[in-house]
Amino acid sequence: MLRRRVRYRVEGNSMKPILSPGDFVLVDPVAFTHSPPLPGAVVVAKHPYLSSIVIKRVSQVLEDGVFVVGDNSEASSDSHQFGRVNFKAILGRVTSRIS
Repeated sequence: MLRRRVRYRVEGNSMKPILSPGDFVLVDPVAFTHSPPLPGAVVVAKHPYLSSIVIKRVSQVLEDGVFVVGDNSEASSDSHQFGRVNFKAILGRVTSRIS
């Protein structure tokens, strides 16, 4: 059965080379309903302090959230700057890219 997907537009360079500005990603909003994301998963989440959305890769799973990083560390604002992302702030798992 196909699940509903949500579309987001990539705005920055933090996930280059796999995602570039202007790309769209399809996100499974119920991917982590029964289990937390695993390291390596690309997720869409609410920024912990700003009213923005981030697309990042999970690098570490903690008891109360995840540590996320961008693939392009030189252009990424990620958990190195803003800390962990609470599980409730994760909007879903990226399932595909549309260029």
